[in-house]
Amino acid sequence: MSSFGAIPIDMSNNNISCSISYSNVFIEGVPGFSFIIVKKDDLYDPKIKTKTLSLDPIRQWNGFENYGEFRSTPHTYSIFALHQALKELNDEGEINKKSREIIFQSKKLVEGIK
Repeated sequence: MSSFGAIPIDMSNNNISCSISYSNVFIEGVPGFSFIIVKKDDLYDPKIKTKTLSLDPIRQWNGFENYGEFRSTPHTYSIFALHQALKELNDEGEINKKSREIIFQSKKLVEGIK
């Protein structure tokens, strides 16, 4: 979660069909903004049944597809803050610098556990 965006995730080769994360650690977006990365075909898998109103990716996607908007009033400031945080990471080249540091620290942690 904390390193989302810093460490590459090869979803295809690792047979990962869905990733859920949030934007307030590595990406430095505002707390409370989360997102789902999922293959569109897997989104409609009949085995997936959500039991909540707030995290219903199928209804949310249908809202985007049919109406071009969120199902309910979005936190506009969160969307703009995430956009700005991603822009700054990209413009400043911080993704590579921060990614290297996170990878270095995670390797040190793993070596210390062994």
